[in-house]
Amino acid sequence: MLIVGTLLVGILYGVIRRSPRRWWFYFWLASIPIVLLMFFLQPIVVDPSSTLSSRSLARQPVLVSEIQKVVHRGGMEIPADRMFVMNASSKTTGLNAYVTGFGASKRVVVWDNTIAKATVPETLFVFGHEMGHYVLLHIPKEMAIISAILLFLLYLGYRLSNGMLARWGAQWGIRDLQDWASLPVLLFVITLLAFLATPVFNGVSRHFEARSRSLRPRSHPRNRRQSQPGRRPLLPEKRREKSIRSRPQRIRQNLVSSTTPPAPSGVHFVATYNPWSSGEEPKYVK
Repeated sequence: MLIVGTLLVGILYGVIRRSPRRWWFYFWLASIPIVLLMFFLQPIVVDPSSTLSSRSLARQPVLVSEIQKVVHRGGMEIPADRMFVMNASSKTTGLNAYVTGFGASKRVVVWDNTIAKATVPETLFVFGHEMGHYVLLHIPKEMAIISAILLFLLYLGYRLSNGMLARWGAQWGIRDLQDWASLPVLLFVITLLAFLATPVFNGVSRHFEARSRSLRPRSHPRNRRQSQPGRRPLLPEKRREKSIRSRPQRIRQNLVSSTTPPAPSGVHFVATYNPWSSGEEPKYVK
């Protein structure tokens, strides 16, 4: 964050000095390739250097083979040497498996908790949700939506920061936005706008999470009686939700801070999704 933040601040002031009236637009354009580059490099540079060290998934040949079937069915190619186990048990007791990066940096990551506590079909059930983001093209869609929101926020930041400096700049000893002394003002404005926009960003995340959950049935057979493996990883969530079901205000979706839909909605969908019984063409299962 320090390295990327310093780079962005340098670019920001360079753009402000070249175009005081349109810096918000040009900085937005400059930030897009940087975000894409960071998304590409994260699995290669950032993740391996984190405290959650990873190792090859090759020690689980059966799981690797089954994951590759799910990946191929999703129209993707991820070789076995780009599949890893993350030491997540040092930080959490949850279960997860996911895809990260894009292009040559694409990786499959399975938490060691998942391998220890779940069977192979259950792991595929968890992995199927994360694969859904790629199959349904959620990554580019979400990035496009967030980029549009950021453009609007940068424009608001341009108007707000100029207004603040016009009113209090002389009192603060700041000439204009081109002055390095304006950095605290810009940081305050950016932080304020990001905080106010949090419900919007989280709403976008919840939308795509709900759609991705619909891909979970792809990871297990169409036969309803054989779909039981997907139930067990969700049981802890179901018990937690059931324990507070007597308090409706507690289980309502938090529209401000929640980035995922309530767990019961996903459990209900998987348990009841059966378009074949009514002769309908399945939307999420092939």
